[in-house]
Amino acid sequence: MRRTLISILLVGCVGIALLGALPPAYAQNNETNTPFPTNTPRQRATPSPTYTPPPTVTPAPTTISTLIPGGFGGADATWTPLPPTESNVVEGHFLFRRPFSDDLITYWARNYAYGSTSNGNLRVHHGLDFPNPSGTPVLAAADGVVYWAGEDVTTLFGPQPDFYGRLIVIEHPFQYVGGIKIYTLYGHLRDVNVTVGETVTAGQVIGYVGSAGIAAGAHLHFEVRTGEPENYYATRNPELWLAPYPNTGVVAARVMDVNGTPLQGVMVEVKSPGVYQQAWTYTGFNVNGDLGFNENVTVPDVPAGYHTLTITGADTILRYRRIVYVEAGKVTLVTINIQP
Repeated sequence: MRRTLISILLVGCVGIALLGALPPAYAQNNETNTPFPTNTPRQRATPSPTYTPPPTVTPAPTTISTLIPGGFGGADATWTPLPPTESNVVEGHFLFRRPFSDDLITYWARNYAYGSTSNGNLRVHHGLDFPNPSGTPVLAAADGVVYWAGEDVTTLFGPQPDFYGRLIVIEHPFQYVGGIKIYTLYGHLRDVNVTVGETVTAGQVIGYVGSAGIAAGAHLHFEVRTGEPENYYATRNPELWLAPYPNTGVVAARVMDVNGTPLQGVMVEVKSPGVYQQAWTYTGFNVNGDLGFNENVTVPDVPAGYHTLTITGADTILRYRRIVYVEAGKVTLVTINIQP
């Protein structure tokens, strides 16, 4: 699979962002698109085995003084790594494959991940963007039944008509907490290759990458929605649903102030020799944490092993530092209380 770093441009709620650049004005789709099938009455997926997410797990918070001997200046050599335990390494959902074949770009724009705003320059993001060229085949993330295939002009899936331009929504044979149904959404397509009510299988070509709707470049916008497929605010973080790369896992954290109030826009860094990843908390922007994990930030595709997790304030003073363990194919949960 190709994991070459690509700078990409994102505009509006969905699009591709070029690091360090100001976003241009919204661009409307000017492609010539082949006709898509007229939507027929929707067919619902047949009942299927219930998928039960892991129970809510809240690891006990720890203080800076216990994490960093001697205060903020404690030497790395004095730290004792926390071994994996049942309280902080858990099974993930990981029900979905990535929506492209392995020889294409199967990662997403990390500078405009779920719930982020690209440093306040863009609309809060409700999904993930995969920057493959126009015409690239899009694959179904799992087995399911097509709930929608076509334009979002008269039926809204976003905050305004023609937001996704041309999209596909698939209802999957899984159930979330309380029997809630699970859907995936594929937006800004050039063409659709399926019809409403059609049964699809994981890895099947369902459409082709485009730039329909509000987008300033060809890419796939991918979402996971639960319960209400037409509700723009019913999304969950796809980083907790897409299977991580081999020998990697996901860090999911709940970042709060000392009173337990979730914080937004806080940068979390995960570092180790040869590894550096960062993400921002997404509390308060009408995006949702997982019902089991209750997180407000995730760091995906972290190599298995020990890493240092840090949070530094705007004043450059270290607010939090901890060594975390990541297990391949699982989620490491961390609860963090800091003084903003």
